[in-house]
Amino acid sequence: MLEVRGPTFAAAAAAPQRSWAPFEKLTAQYFPGVPVLPILQAGATDGQFLNGVGIPTYGIEPLFMGPDLGHIHGLNEYVGVNSLLDARAFLYDLVKIYATQK
Repeated sequence: MLEVRGPTFAAAAAAPQRSWAPFEKLTAQYFPGVPVLPILQAGATDGQFLNGVGIPTYGIEPLFMGPDLGHIHGLNEYVGVNSLLDARAFLYDLVKIYATQK
């Protein structure tokens, strides 16, 4: 009988908590009135492996989807152009802020 096994790896510790102040400030600037909420995103991420080798990894997704969730993972999955461009600008500014912190 054939037995299929997946890769094995040790569970990584979560990345340390960082200040959310820059994230909250940019959220208010780009998306006024939208609250900042931590969520558990069920699904695959490379963060587990990056955290495991000492690279703190965080997930921030400033994309807005419609009630159909952009047909996520379907044959006609989509993200709106304005949402994509806003998310790109938001993440660029956020990385600049965190990269210049000491």
